[in-house]
Amino acid sequence: MSKGQLGGWVMIRPVRLGLLVADGPQALTEAAHCATSAWGGMYTPFLNPADPDQAKQTADALSVDALWANNDD
Repeated sequence: MSKGQLGGWVMIRPVRLGLLVADGPQALTEAAHCATSAWGGMYTPFLNPADPDQAKQTADALSVDALWANNDD
């Protein structure tokens, strides 16, 4: 019986998660904790929810996969 072989390439990237960060030191601290607790770097941009149109344009330009608000504001 002969043994078969299979070869190929798998390319993955981290999820690009845009953080909607409200003004204030508490929100920034929480966002920094979230951004540094997982692989992300440039794939985890901080976006300003005060200007939703600008946040959406920036997220689109950076090909963000999902948005996450770091607080209820």
